[in-house]
Amino acid sequence: MNNGKKDWREKWTSPILLLCLFLGIILIIPVNFYDYELWSITRDIGIALLIAGALGLTVDKLLRYQLAKDAFKASIGYLLPDELKPEMEWVYQQEIIAIKHRQICKLTPLGNDLVVMRVSINRTFQNVSQHRAKLKPLLSIDEWFHKERESKILGFGWTGGREDFECEKEVYTLSVKNMIEIELAPKETVETWCSYEEIKHSNDQHISTFIHVTDAPFVEVESFNGLVIKPGFTMHYQHTLKQVGNNRYELAGALLPGQPIIIRWYKSEDSQNWAKREINEKSNQEIV
Repeated sequence: MNNGKKDWREKWTSPILLLCLFLGIILIIPVNFYDYELWSITRDIGIALLIAGALGLTVDKLLRYQLAKDAFKASIGYLLPDELKPEMEWVYQQEIIAIKHRQICKLTPLGNDLVVMRVSINRTFQNVSQHRAKLKPLLSIDEWFHKERESKILGFGWTGGREDFECEKEVYTLSVKNMIEIELAPKETVETWCSYEEIKHSNDQHISTFIHVTDAPFVEVESFNGLVIKPGFTMHYQHTLKQVGNNRYELAGALLPGQPIIIRWYKSEDSQNWAKREINEKSNQEIV
């Protein structure tokens, strides 16, 4: 019953307030054309309705949002130890979330125990705050200084944006330069995409980190025979990681900013040889 009342209020509050605004304007207008004393009471009622509607649609909503926010912060501040309070407040202040994340990593042999790792990432961001917020797409990859090939940024863009870009080098990173900010209205979304390649070893790993909360990321790895893939998500509920196909994984949860996606790969033959050496060494030590 309580839920029904709450739904009714949420459904009809805005229309009623708009009706108050409309009636207020109608009741004020006659004062300008008819006898002032006769219509003064009507005018006062109209002004009251106009003020009530305006406050209800603007200030009241803002106050309720601020009160809910303050109540949440107060409860978190009471329950958590002092060391965790700033981090939880920072998480609560996140305004933009990646509501979709699809990442495909393709590994192909290059020779000399090296592989070409090509990554493509599609992300959909949404402004989950109550006001306009800005998103600045970024991309930075590593250079590993292999003589066979350099790292490359192959593509970068977003919905409604330009797809041409410039790169800049700094020490050991390659980045997209002079990125602009995208302004999003509440609930508005934008899709971004990028692709790049790095030269890695045949026994290696790739770490991707993001500056926004990422909900339910999906990762797919394409490799070649003899290579074993072990993806991982650095967060506390690893048990929600689902394998949804051959080397395809989805996390039933969210990654916080800075929590990486790790793709580890290795040659099965190298792993087996290493395991045998360990066993033989232990056996020899026991005999001695």
